[in-house]
Amino acid sequence: METQQYFFIIFDTSEGAFILYDIKDGLKAFTTEQEARDLFELNYKEKYERKKGDWNASVVMHWVNLKPFVVALPANLEPLEALTILSNSNQPDLGIYCISSSVVRKIHGLKVDLQTCRGYQVSEIRVISPEWWPQEDHETASKSS
Repeated sequence: METQQYFFIIFDTSEGAFILYDIKDGLKAFTTEQEARDLFELNYKEKYERKKGDWNASVVMHWVNLKPFVVALPANLEPLEALTILSNSNQPDLGIYCISSSVVRKIHGLKVDLQTCRGYQVSEIRVISPEWWPQEDHETASKSS
């Protein structure tokens, strides 16, 4: 089956909105929404979930401040066309910005227009999912309360 859409990760930060950009490969596009979400959800889970099933609060706050979400555009668009649409400009800002937090050491992004991106939004990327917590911790916590 042919890909109908490409999915992109957008960061809505206090410095503005940015689309994920790979220095080697240009715009970071995914063929499925799940693939885009997994990049951050699973990476976060593996690096920051503590063995006892709780979370580092300061790391969560940094992650939340990136407010990542997924947008989708038709797969037949060239990368520059996609960027032009999402930046809502005929001359998108091609300067590469570096966004970092305690969660992700370095993210490269190109500036885009938040409201335009919201128009193409598919989903937000969650920070914490209860399904990730070890089952025995849930059961232990509910018995002790």
